[in-house]
Formats: sequence, structure tokens, C-alpha cells
Amino acid sequence: MRSLATVPREISDEIINFCHSINPQSTVNFIDSIPLKGSTIGNCFDNVNQSKNNDEVSTLGWIIWQTSSHLLQAEFHNVIKSKNGTLRCVTPYKRDYKRILFLPDATMQYENRRVHTIYKAISDIVETKIFIEALESLSEIEIYMSDSSVCDYFNNPENVEKRNSLQTTMQDIENAIELFESIVLKDTTRNSECICGSGKKFKKCCG
Repeated sequence: MRSLATVPREISDEIINFCHSINPQSTVNFIDSIPLKGSTIGNCFDNVNQSKNNDEVSTLGWIIWQTSSHLLQAEFHNVIKSKNGTLRCVTPYKRDYKRILFLPDATMQYENRRVHTIYKAISDIVETKIFIEALESLSEIEIYMSDSSVCDYFNNPENVEKRNSLQTTMQDIENAIELFESIVLKDTTRNSECICGSGKKFKKCCG
């Protein structure tokens, strides 16, 4: 699956409403992204623990991503809060972001297990809804399959029918994801302006 989501260029009304639905008591803002040497891509909890100083604390919340004009998503995230209250992200991503869009959420706790990403369609096309359903199903399957006893169950030859059924479900999910990606990238070539609005060519940005 390609990563077409990116940091929004501005805080739109759609984003404000989306964040309000997650935590109406908090305010979403851009914060600096300053990954430290040795930080691991996407591993925000370990990165924060290894990077923060004695007078700094971790702050839980949501990093907000946007996929073109079709989709918003909130991914559970951890950042550092300095003594003066300034927030900064120390986690690198595959793209070099100078800032991220972050919604602090004091209601959240990290219990060393995966927290589901929150999705919201901002386009009316049915493929966006199907894409969200596919991602949610994929997340459930990944959590399910992380249990070693479940893997052993599906590897048992006696359970071949259920394994085939799971593979069919995975294929349906992949088809829904590919269809959505094709719509987002419709009429986009490698030399087109990037879908994220950076002004760069697609091949040198989100491509």
C-alpha cells in the first residue's frame, strides 16, 4: 500500500471539526518536527523516551494526516513537551517533514498496545468510504494475526478453508485500497505537481 497521506498545508474547517470530534477540549496546531539521530521511523514512544531531558515530559495525542481532498486521519502519537510548554516531534517519517499537525489529548493513555487510527472522509465518493472500511478491517486483522497462537491455527493444514477465507478477505482489502489510490492519483504523472500541494513535482515529493 502506498502512503499518499501527508501533513496538511493549513488548518481547514474540516480539520477543526474532525479534531473537535476527537477531543473538543483540545486545539490542533502545527509543531516542529526535529527527529534526533538514532530515532526510529514511526516508533514515537521509544523515540520520546530516549530523547526527552529530565525537565521534559511526553505528551500523547494525535498526528493529523490528509490524503488530497478525500480523507483525514488521526494517528495516535507521542511528542515531547518542554519546560516552557513547547511541543516538538522527535519521530522521523519516510518523508522529511519540518512540522507536523498535532492534537494533544489528555484523555488518552498508552497501554503498550496498538490504538486504532481514526478516519474521516472529506469527499463524497463511495470509494473513500470503502477505503476507510478496508483500512479498519486491515487493522483488525493485523492485531488478530499478531497473536502467535492464531498464526499457528491458520498454519494447521486442517484449517485450510478458514485460511483461504482470510486470504480472500485480504485480497478484497487490497482491491479496495488500490481502487482508492487510483482515484487519488487520477491524471497524476511523475512530473505533475504533487497532490499534497507542496508545489514540487510528484516524483520528488509524495511519489
